[in-house]
Amino acid sequence: MDYELFINNSSEAEKIGNIIFEIMKEVIGKEVKVEKLQHKLGYQYVYIESEYLTIDIDLDDEDGEMEEYHEMNLKYYSVNTNMRINIQLFSQTFDTSWLKLIETVGQLLSVVEGDVLLLDDRSFPIMKRTNNVLLVNNDLDEYQIKYITKESLKLLNCHYIERSFKAE
Repeated sequence: MDYELFINNSSEAEKIGNIIFEIMKEVIGKEVKVEKLQHKLGYQYVYIESEYLTIDIDLDDEDGEMEEYHEMNLKYYSVNTNMRINIQLFSQTFDTSWLKLIETVGQLLSVVEGDVLLLDDRSFPIMKRTNNVLLVNNDLDEYQIKYITKESLKLLNCHYIERSFKAE
């Protein structure tokens, strides 16, 4: 399953990639690899891989794609973001992968300042942080309710407020 994590941060994308790499080494406790790669379309990105999930962060925004995301995230989710992080959880280990993702996001929240938005592959907003308040969407479908639980959200290791994002 794919996710997008948007953050607003003044650090360069490569530095954020290194921070996430260090967090994942701590959270996963197994082999985690990081590489700076060149996509066949020419842009560079940081690629982080583990047995549970992969993350990639574009280092170039030559096509202005991030500006579009910035505007959409402001309009639809009321968050101010300037960096996009692509995440893929492996379906064979989804239950554990989800927990590793939540713990990684929780630790990242303590390191980065600014707004944060986590979307699933349907652009469903799972959580967002704005004005230093973390909100978790509690308007879940029958599938999401199985893994976005109070128990799994404890791994964020921070205070959050549950509420429906429908009215936004």
